[in-house]
Amino acid sequence: MKEQVGYTGRNSNDILKFRNFNPINQGTMDAMDKIKSIRTKDALTMNKDVLDWENDVDHIETDTEDDEKELYNGQVIDDDKPEPLSISGEPNIKGSTKKYNSYPFGFVGAPMAIGNSVSEKLGSPDSIQPWVNLIFNLLRNQILVFVDLVKNTDEYDIIVEIDKEDHMSKSLIFNHEKDKINKYIKEYIPKGNDLKVKDMSLSIGVSTLPDKIYNFDSWNTSFKDTDSYINNSIYHDVEFLFEIYLPESVLEVDSDEVDDFITKNGIYEKVRSMVSHEVTHLYEYYKRKLNNISSWKDRLVGTNKVLVEKQLLSSISDDWKHFLNLVYLSLDYEINARISQLYYEMADKDIETKYDFMDFVKSSQVWEEKEMVKNFNAKEFIQNFTYKSSDEDLKSVFRTLDIYTEEQLETYDIKNLLLRELISIWNRTIDKTNDLYTDFDLNKLKSGELQSPIRFFKKFEKKFKQKADKWERKIYKLYSRV
Repeated sequence: MKEQVGYTGRNSNDILKFRNFNPINQGTMDAMDKIKSIRTKDALTMNKDVLDWENDVDHIETDTEDDEKELYNGQVIDDDKPEPLSISGEPNIKGSTKKYNSYPFGFVGAPMAIGNSVSEKLGSPDSIQPWVNLIFNLLRNQILVFVDLVKNTDEYDIIVEIDKEDHMSKSLIFNHEKDKINKYIKEYIPKGNDLKVKDMSLSIGVSTLPDKIYNFDSWNTSFKDTDSYINNSIYHDVEFLFEIYLPESVLEVDSDEVDDFITKNGIYEKVRSMVSHEVTHLYEYYKRKLNNISSWKDRLVGTNKVLVEKQLLSSISDDWKHFLNLVYLSLDYEINARISQLYYEMADKDIETKYDFMDFVKSSQVWEEKEMVKNFNAKEFIQNFTYKSSDEDLKSVFRTLDIYTEEQLETYDIKNLLLRELISIWNRTIDKTNDLYTDFDLNKLKSGELQSPIRFFKKFEKKFKQKADKWERKIYKLYSRV
């Protein structure tokens, strides 16, 4: 099958060619266990005229430097303005979840600048709202363009292998030119906004999946600032990637009902949620970079987690991967992004009382993730720890790597030896992590933590509970905003 390279410029059979978009975090998306390969037949750079506005969207007004202008979902409606962006909507595919993976990477920049750049009081900064509206509408427009383009043609067909079965699907990649994005920024972001960005790259991958296997788990996002810099307080050359999947039944819907179908199936709600998540990372990285802060503890812990995850032995246990995911979820910048994500998920909901608020919060993916972190129990984790290998095979690996003596292999519990080696990998990787940064070092583990798995996991259990308590307080503070 013919393959063309998409935005990343790499040959890859990973979903939408984007798995290498993040220079550090390659292949970490859990959904890849399910979706083994996907080949794009074509990649398209698209600057198609945007669609007309609908008449039934929410009416919002805002002030700009010039005269007061009428906005729909944050977008200026003015005959003098070129190419107004598309509509807005609310969104629930049966059996789907709201989980997706987000890994903001880049050597410099990062969250939590100057204490809490995402307000401890409010949970989600007001400055990100016009940016969320802008990027959301760009993505929404591209979804509608995608459906229009692929609906009655096999030109963009791809083969998706899922659970050892091939499925026909359709796929396109849209790359937005920086100059075009700059025009949108100039027109739609108020000049007084304290998040100032220029020369943003935006890549949007849209694909269909068969309805019977469709859910939100396959969605993926990335924010990258590796090549970015600050000039005159403006953030230059940041990159966003969004991978979006639609149920293939959307192609059977009449053209004038596609927008309503996407809305009712929760897709727009999902898009707005993930955009708010990534824009929060953008905001926090900008604030930190603006103040010349390039490294701090949580940043290094997050990097160490990714490097450990790439080690071959890490794939031997889903329980170990689950633990590493808890490390990721407990990072301050991931907590902050999820607070903004939750705020935008509930912003258009009919929440009138604290009971409505708590009902919605406790049914959310964000709350579920917080509870996973909060309820981690070191003793139970070790007791229930499993791995994908026989004890004899593990012994053979340990002999080959010369990790343990023959006496240790025959005397000690193999599960305990495996846990000790995984912990040692975490510790050894710290040196590699510290080499990536210049003004902060992550402390190595103490001898007792290396030798005793219960001490290592107890240490994280305590940290997880502290982070979950902080996370929960921020969730509750959202009530004053909705």
